[in-house]
Amino acid sequence: MGSRYFGLALNFGTTLAVSVLLLLLGGRWLDAKLGTSPWLMIIGVLLGIAASFKSLFDQLGELERDRREKDKQ
Repeated sequence: MGSRYFGLALNFGTTLAVSVLLLLLGGRWLDAKLGTSPWLMIIGVLLGIAASFKSLFDQLGELERDRREKDKQ
């Protein structure tokens, strides 16, 4: 079970870094095109963080369901 939590932590860190970086860069690019600096970049970072945490909570829910099913057996 410990390796599953390690994998979850590693996955969360990677998801957070990649999603924030991609949405930050996308927001900066759109800000440069639309002249809205820094608003779209900030929104991109916040969306990246939110998406990462949603992914984390979904994965934790799956772990919890698996644990409950295992306890029933």
